[in-house]
Amino acid sequence: CIARLPNGALLVVAFDAAKRVDGKIQEDMLLWRSTDGGRTWTPRTVIPPVGREPYLSVLSDGTLLITVHFLKQDIRNKEGYVHSLLHRSTDGGKAWQSTKIGWKDVPGAPENATIVITHYQRLLDYIIPDFVHVLYKGRIVKSGDKTLAKELEEHGYDWIKQEVDLEAQRSA
Repeated sequence: CIARLPNGALLVVAFDAAKRVDGKIQEDMLLWRSTDGGRTWTPRTVIPPVGREPYLSVLSDGTLLITVHFLKQDIRNKEGYVHSLLHRSTDGGKAWQSTKIGWKDVPGAPENATIVITHYQRLLDYIIPDFVHVLYKGRIVKSGDKTLAKELEEHGYDWIKQEVDLEAQRSA
């Protein structure tokens, strides 16, 4: 995933999975930075956040957000179940704070519930969602079932953004 910071620097995040002989895994988060429009990049840096398939977002104030899911098999997963994490940095990716988001964190959720934060349709081909929510400008703006995920894959998010922005203009 790639994003541009307010100062113009580009960041790329990815993950690297290493399988161990005992069947466990260790997935490291990797970061590259470019200050010249992507012509050159820093060497890969392993950063503290953990999880797989990172999705990087930059807020208008420069805050970085990375959403991931954290597998049960990862040697650092002490919870014993798959859950999502939200990683946040306010200093351009030098220091990170992490928030766990799992079924135990949602009051009234059944024990077999899983919260997955993703934009990867292929993941939703394996984990069939009961509910799909679209977050835009810090709030849930659209909800539906698994057909909403397919519609987003086919048509993108622009139509939802246009609906929300038009509604905001009407109510202003």
